[in-house]
Amino acid sequence: MKFIKDSPYNIDIKLLEKCGEWVLEKLGENGKKINVLLTGDSKIKELNKKFRGENFPTDVLSFPYHKKNLWGEIALSLERIKENAEEYGVKEEEEILRVLIHGILHLFGEIDTIPEKRRRMEEKQESLLREFQTKMRKTRNIKD
Repeated sequence: MKFIKDSPYNIDIKLLEKCGEWVLEKLGENGKKINVLLTGDSKIKELNKKFRGENFPTDVLSFPYHKKNLWGEIALSLERIKENAEEYGVKEEEEILRVLIHGILHLFGEIDTIPEKRRRMEEKQESLLREFQTKMRKTRNIKD
């Protein structure tokens, strides 16, 4: 995974890389090339309008290409994710991992526009998030 940072927010890109690569491995898709743009509301709003016809910022956009040299691209609005974290009462680190996983799932065909499929996607997303967080806690304890 390649991360492109276009935002002043301080973010642990190494953690995002670990999470993204781990999710791809769990999905049996390691080796897929994915670009992730870390941006703000202004840029993601522009992308949302251009590609989806929606004139508002969102937390994540996924663009599946399914080409050999690039499987897809994901855009994350760090501003929107920060606001989501505050609204849902979770840490920003947790929310950005959740949204990254969500974006990856979209690249592999998961959809959230139909209630039943949204529920299944969110269950998968939350399960992957919990498993990754548990793995990271164990890794951090071993290092401590």
